[in-house]
Amino acid sequence: MVDWKSPAVILANGRIVVNMIHVIAGVYLYNFVAHLDFDFDFILGRRKFKWPLIVYFANRYFMLGFYIVMLILHNNPSDRHLNCQLIYDFLHIFGEFSRGLASLSFALRTIAVWSQNRFVIAGLCLMTLGQWGIIANGIRASSASWLEGYGCFPSFDSTWYWTLVLFIYTVVFDFVFLVLNAYKLGIRGGARSKSGFANLIFKQGLIFYMIAFLVDLLAIIFLAMNLNLVMATIMTMPAELIPTLIAGHAFRSLTMFSTPTDMSTQSSLFFAKSHSRRPSNGVSGVSIQGRTQRTKAIEIEMKTSTLTETESQGDSQHFGSKP
Repeated sequence: MVDWKSPAVILANGRIVVNMIHVIAGVYLYNFVAHLDFDFDFILGRRKFKWPLIVYFANRYFMLGFYIVMLILHNNPSDRHLNCQLIYDFLHIFGEFSRGLASLSFALRTIAVWSQNRFVIAGLCLMTLGQWGIIANGIRASSASWLEGYGCFPSFDSTWYWTLVLFIYTVVFDFVFLVLNAYKLGIRGGARSKSGFANLIFKQGLIFYMIAFLVDLLAIIFLAMNLNLVMATIMTMPAELIPTLIAGHAFRSLTMFSTPTDMSTQSSLFFAKSHSRRPSNGVSGVSIQGRTQRTKAIEIEMKTSTLTETESQGDSQHFGSKP
């Protein structure tokens, strides 16, 4: 039987984790660069900025900071002294904030699906506050010191409990997202679930929440086993990465969704249309560039229906008014 507490086994596990960190950091950096054009659309004003984007950008850039600090830590020569407490404080802040922001992004998506239902908002806000309370305690409990010949060595006993609690809480949170979205779009959606927008949220939402749920559950199993310092945290690395990736992808896919007639007015808090020029013939409401024939037909039909309704109301007021 393997003695997981022996220094030789811990050192071998540590080499595996360091290699894993480099691979995961490379995956995230590639994803980050690949979607910079989306970020610059808002920075340069090509798309209208809406407040949920604060969550999206904070999540992406906190995670970027996390992997930069992580790469500095694991590529530092063992004879070059570092301020280990400061390094691990930054790691906990960047990493745990990213985890909380990913859950907040899922919460905003769920609120949009439920058309900003006040009970859903209240429940998710309370759960979000609870999660951030756990994050704050985990950051406060972080501790690390310099070990000659090895480098920075974290005091895992001080953070193990809060890390385990955070992942258990997050799994419950992910399960709540999964149930709320499945119930609203799958069971109660009815005919509305046939629309492109509802299908996008339903299919992506269930897949994303199931992936996040399973990854966090795997991290909980390794944390609960607590074989040693390295093995206990080995699955927290992908568990930090994957929710951020899928939260970002979900946010971008909703923002880039190109059929405005499929979305509810409440869900439009996710959508930011790009600025487009109006035609010079004086007809407002129908843009020329970047539209399909189907979208044009829908817009013209909506405009015609609005004009007809306005004329009917005008006739009713005319015949029903006193002389």
